[in-house]
Amino acid sequence: MLPSRRLAALSMSLAVVTAGPAAAFELKVKSENPQISEEAVRAAVNAIAGEIGQNIPEDPNIKVYVYTRALPSKIEGQMIYFHRVQLTKAVSGGKPYPVRAWLPIKSVERYGVDDPAQLRPRLDEALRDFFRQMKTIDPDKGVE
Repeated sequence: MLPSRRLAALSMSLAVVTAGPAAAFELKVKSENPQISEEAVRAAVNAIAGEIGQNIPEDPNIKVYVYTRALPSKIEGQMIYFHRVQLTKAVSGGKPYPVRAWLPIKSVERYGVDDPAQLRPRLDEALRDFFRQMKTIDPDKGVE
């Protein structure tokens, strides 16, 4: 095999090995954060879920919702940030109180004022905390 083909084959093998498992759950992302794009949030969710693992069932009535927002602070060089990672479930009910809604089952939040370079690590902390919790929850028993 030619050296360039060996290198290409090795690169492809490494990409497959390091990609990790794809998340089976449905993911909704919204970023109102100039420091972190929605694509970066999705990549972080997939990487951290693959690294830690989770027990979130593949179900159209269950979603993971990630929201991040950041605004300039009055403190020079700082930003006010808010990150939320939430497991939601669709519920519906009839009489006497008809309802169709997505209810939060589990949430992890991080917020504060920090250097713009620290916003992504704070989001990663929230994601790691969320997936550690989700790994310990048995979907058949639920959240206590």
